[in-house]
Amino acid sequence: REHVCTYDMFPKAKYHLLLMRRKNEQHLGDLGRVNTLNDLEPANLRELREFHSLGRSIASQLKECHDNERSKDDVPITMKLGYHAIPSFEPLHLHIISSDLDSPCITKRDHIVSFASPFFVEAESLERHLECAFADSLTVSVRKKRAQSFKRSALMTCPRCGREAASVPDWKRHNHMCDSSPSKQGTGKL
Repeated sequence: REHVCTYDMFPKAKYHLLLMRRKNEQHLGDLGRVNTLNDLEPANLRELREFHSLGRSIASQLKECHDNERSKDDVPITMKLGYHAIPSFEPLHLHIISSDLDSPCITKRDHIVSFASPFFVEAESLERHLECAFADSLTVSVRKKRAQSFKRSALMTCPRCGREAASVPDWKRHNHMCDSSPSKQGTGKL
């Protein structure tokens, strides 16, 4: 009742869901009124952790289904939880996405950079940042122009092996063939 989880209309991976807080005036929490990362404050940390815990539970169930149903030729996946530094819509929504990034909906460079670069801010990084914001006045501050500039100039690299791609078709071809384990390099740290 407090959350909505739906498949992304334009999935960028085999599994790509969005988790959002319902706007419910009867609910005592504040996360339903948060639209972007810039709206978060240390006071939101407890509710944000609960939100992420629900996201991790959904991700775990998806991974378990994938592992039980996959054939020997399927690539193992990991699940990532995070946010775009500059969201494409409001309210605040958590992406629950598989590491394969294999989708016909990946047609532009922005689609790759949005999930395979620091533009994708991982849930744990966001929690750590808010934990360190020991004074009530410290908040998350995403500099929109800087994030947009980064998104335009970021390289299209493989999230597993780090190989740089020259074009979207080159990236997709390599992504489909790469058998390296998922890397923690290039994760969205604040």
